[in-house]
Amino acid sequence: MGAGEQRRQARVRTAFLGSEVQIQRDRIEAGKKSPREISDSELEDGRSDELGEACRHTGVACGCCGKTEASVRDLDAGGRRKLTSVLAARLVEQHAAPEALDILVADRYWIEPDQIYAHDLEAYVNSCDRLGQEGLGMAVCLGDREALSRAEKLLDEYTSKVLGYLVSLESKGLFPKKHIQFFYCDDASLAGVVAGTGMLFFFDQTRPTLGLSVLDGVTKVSARGTRALIAAGVDLAAALREAASEVSGNGGGHNIASGATVPKGKEDRFLTRVDEIVGRQLEAARANPQ
Repeated sequence: MGAGEQRRQARVRTAFLGSEVQIQRDRIEAGKKSPREISDSELEDGRSDELGEACRHTGVACGCCGKTEASVRDLDAGGRRKLTSVLAARLVEQHAAPEALDILVADRYWIEPDQIYAHDLEAYVNSCDRLGQEGLGMAVCLGDREALSRAEKLLDEYTSKVLGYLVSLESKGLFPKKHIQFFYCDDASLAGVVAGTGMLFFFDQTRPTLGLSVLDGVTKVSARGTRALIAAGVDLAAALREAASEVSGNGGGHNIASGATVPKGKEDRFLTRVDEIVGRQLEAARANPQ
């Protein structure tokens, strides 16, 4: 294995540590943790062996490293700060987007009537929507405890699917063009989160990522960038809107996260135009620095 391939795999392994902290949340009791600590996670899926390595390296003992049955949520404040520092250092070493560090430390808001953290509620409802169980998500919002139990299982399923796509991209890689990169995803509801997670942690940070889902008659596109790319002049909403309109499709959204729908069979032309437009945006920004 070459040095380049070893570096790429190391980036992916650390990305799974970060994405697990971001996606998998413990259901914990109020008052057990204070704000501004590492996000809660049992880290049961993905690359738990890599977390174990990080724990052993710093002397943090938790269930993932095999030294004890305790989980990350059982660490004391000192252990959490140490683990947060290790993960942050790994993300910096692999040149992850600066905003990737935001998932390690965050304010959390407790909803007293429902006895649940707001971020956890959002994760449950989002997973219900992504997996086509919108009614279940509504029941969760209305305080149905049985629905909440079912939603927890859906969140695990959703997380596993996202990680599955990331594992696949680890082995297959993305399709690079001059100014963008893209991949195909057979589940249109997951293309955006896969593109966004990859951009944060281990995709090429110099090119925005597009996820394409080919459906009956049309192809759905989800595009994600980083703050650094936006600062460099990239506007994905404008790029997708212009490129899609040229192939009888439509697109738009935000400069950092946008989407499009294009006719099936027009993907190559669309991608070529997006690549050209993003290149034009970058060149214009370089020519006229603010």
